[in-house]
This record gives sequence, structure tokens and C-alpha cells, in this order.
Amino acid sequence: MFFTLGALVLIAAAALVAWRPELVIGRQEPRVRSVFIFPPAAAQAGAAWRLTGQWRSPGKQDGEETLWAVEFKPVPDWETPPPVLLSQAERGVDVRGVYQPAPFTREPPIKVAGSVVLADAAVEWARLALERSGAGEVRRLSGLTPDATEVEGAFFASKVRRSIDVRAVGTEAGITALMSRACMMALSSRPLTVTEEASGLQARMVGRDALAVVVAPGNPVRTLDMDALRDIFSGRIQRWSEVGGPDAPITVVALEPNFGTQQLFQELVLGYLPLTTKVRWAPSPAAVDALVADDPGAIGYTSLPLTQRAALVAVRTEAGQAPVLPSPVSVRDGSYPLVRSLFVAWRKDAPPSQLLETIFSSEGKRILERFGFLVSPS
Repeated sequence: MFFTLGALVLIAAAALVAWRPELVIGRQEPRVRSVFIFPPAAAQAGAAWRLTGQWRSPGKQDGEETLWAVEFKPVPDWETPPPVLLSQAERGVDVRGVYQPAPFTREPPIKVAGSVVLADAAVEWARLALERSGAGEVRRLSGLTPDATEVEGAFFASKVRRSIDVRAVGTEAGITALMSRACMMALSSRPLTVTEEASGLQARMVGRDALAVVVAPGNPVRTLDMDALRDIFSGRIQRWSEVGGPDAPITVVALEPNFGTQQLFQELVLGYLPLTTKVRWAPSPAAVDALVADDPGAIGYTSLPLTQRAALVAVRTEAGQAPVLPSPVSVRDGSYPLVRSLFVAWRKDAPPSQLLETIFSSEGKRILERFGFLVSPS
């Protein structure tokens, strides 16, 4: 079958329209061709734009023109440009958004200090408290020292920036700071003493935590009774072969007395006996896990949620009893012997705090659960 030249041209044109219609019909120009944001510093701070249309009621509305708007994202320390309105018919528009510096008033920070174990949860409590207060943007910043984290909220309507500073310095340092009014709330892994309460402090339990005994992953000793733990950490037992392990020396990893974790271990395990002098000091409970995991002969103790690489040891209260591993279940039913309560403390004369309300809210309790702690029902 033969085709004339004209028929072939028509067939080719039809195929071209089907394959690339915009080449023949023409591609519709976009509504917004480009959006420029000035100055560059605003763009670096997170300035952005979006195209939004107006809300329309149901039903036929042929005579009503649709309006579109290029909106600009609020960013801290900059005044947001007003929206640029576009009609339905406008196409290929170039839009400029010019941000102006708008310094925010910075309020004095709310300072929180204390237990390293609770510090990460406290940072999340701070974030939630600022969001519940109406912050338009919340960001986490590094503090002035390695143990500090700043959580900052920007309140765009009032041009105010509020921050909550969390310092993981240990229970004793936190309570000391609270007593001297250097902070507004203390994180504590022990209850307040009578003297501390008499000085104007009050505390409330937020949850419970298991004190986990850990060894290196390759260590075959995974069960110890309380007597053996006492003898190891007091220095009476110095080789693993004395507790059923290899003939190798034991490296004791411990914390300084300013940590509530060390105080609890002293009370529950060592009693009146002093800690061995042959000890490798850990700078924080979080560091114990790594130090023990990297040393085949090491043994230490830390908060259960902080255990990542080291192996857990099941603890037996007395000879003949079944050993129990630390877990939320064994903490709840009381079968694991090394359990402590966790608290937040504040001054009795302090005004009501959004942060405290957040901590004891249902959302605040879920944050604590997410970090592996058993939440107090009160």
C-alpha cells in the first residue's frame, strides 16, 4: 500500500502532536516563573516561599476570579515580606521577597541542671514546653560547655526569643545550683534530703530506672549475685576466674561521687565498704557503656536506657535465687534489685512553670517512656 507525500506529512504531524503536544500546541507558562529572596543571609537562615490559592465555598462560581498568593516563611531575626497576590490570569510572574532584619528580644533563659540520666529527656521536655507556649519555631543549639544544650523558641508575633538551658552536670551539682538559685529546676536521681527540703526545695518523682551492671560483650560471666558484686567493686575479688570466668584481671569502671548513679550503687551494693582504689573513672554514666564495651576485662554500672554496646548482667539477690536481668518489666514487678526513683526538684517559692506542667502532662510522660524509663503513675 502506497501513501502520497501529503498523507505521510499528516501522519507524521499527528504522531508529533501525540508524542510532544507542547511543541505544536505550546506549553502553558507557569504561574510563577521565579522567586528571588533577598538578602542572601535571610535565605541562609531558612527563608523560603510557597504558592497558595484562596479558599472557595462549594458550588458554581464562574464569575469569581481565583486569587493566588506567594507566601514567605517566617525565620528568626527577620521580618517576613508580605504575600504577593496573583490573579488567575497572571502567568510567568517574577516575584521578589525582601526580608528585613528584625532583632528579637531575648528573655533570660530558664536554667535546668542535674542528672545526666535525665538530661536527654529534659531537652525534649523543653522543646515541648516551648511549643505548648506558642513558639513558632523551636531549635536545639549547642550550649557554651560540652555538658550544656540550649533549646530556643522564637515567638514571631511578639518578637521574643525564649530559651531553656539544660546542663548535664550530675545530681549533686544540679541540687547545689538549685539551692543557690543558679538554676530554676534540678534533675535528680535521688530524693531530697531533710536539709534540702528545709532550705526551701521540693521534688516530685517522675519515674523509675534500673541500675544496670554491664560487662564486655565477649565476657562469659553474665550472672552475678549481690555478694559477688560487692566483693568485685570493693576490690576483694580481682580476677574473673573467681566468679566463673576466664583467668584475667577485672577492670572496675566507676563514677565520681557527685553522680547520683554512684551514690545509689554505693548504697545498694557496697554499703559501708569503700570502692576499690584500682578503678577506671568514667566521666559520666553515658560513658560507662563505651568504656566497658571496649575493655574485655571491664565491669561497670549505668542507667539501663544508656546501655547500648555493653552486655547486661543478670543479678541474683541471694544464692539459690533466680538471676534477673534489668528491664521495664523487672523494674515494675520489683524482681530486679537495683532500682532507683528519678525526680525533678524546684524551689517552693518559684512561680508556676510551663516546663513543670509539661513534664507531668501525658505528653511529658510519654517522652520519659520513649527514653526507656518506667513512668510514675502519679
